[in-house]
Amino acid sequence: MVLFPAFQAIDVFGRLVVLNILALQRPLHTSLLSSTLEPVSTKPTVMNVSGSNFCEPIVPTHTFDAPLEDLVVLFVPGGIETRGEALVAPAVEFVGKMYPRLGYLVSVCTGATIVAKTGLLFLTVASWVQLHSKFDHLHYSALAYQPLIGNSPGPNANWIPQARWVADGNIWSSPGVSTGIDVAYAFIAALYWDDVAGGIANSSDCVRWLDPNYDPFAAVWNVMK
Repeated sequence: MVLFPAFQAIDVFGRLVVLNILALQRPLHTSLLSSTLEPVSTKPTVMNVSGSNFCEPIVPTHTFDAPLEDLVVLFVPGGIETRGEALVAPAVEFVGKMYPRLGYLVSVCTGATIVAKTGLLFLTVASWVQLHSKFDHLHYSALAYQPLIGNSPGPNANWIPQARWVADGNIWSSPGVSTGIDVAYAFIAALYWDDVAGGIANSSDCVRWLDPNYDPFAAVWNVMK
């Protein structure tokens, strides 16, 4: 799990809760990655118009310079600071460096912009212009305010606004917030069979979203194609 200042809490903790339950059944190892081993906070430096000091810190287990040697799946959350450059630059560099070694890359919300900024993922397709569905999900509310925040999932992305999540090769993406949990269940179902994902959802009293091609919030945010 990639961490950076002002990450979206549910993008990280929501998926970790699902994976914690999976880890009771399968041998998994967790790596919480950041530029240093100092606690990383959800507190934003921008858009905090109320001046609240309401945040949750999390302590990394590894740095970007010393990740797990056998890193297989990399999760990239969204967050307010992805709208800038400086605070997420180390994460962008790390994702770009690690992608060729990964089995899977799973982004949520504006984490797609971190993936898109690496540029290296163009190597996963036959040609530059054929890139599609790679970084396609940016949270709808972010897209609705795109003129304000200047954010974009990438110049060659094929954004599919009505999908709840997309799996394109070894790259998975979802619009954000609660969909990060949905894509976690879908990812587990793809790797470990559907009954495993269903059992985890049932043990969490969670109703799984099973249709990846429809998200009602696309209409709420008026971004339907």
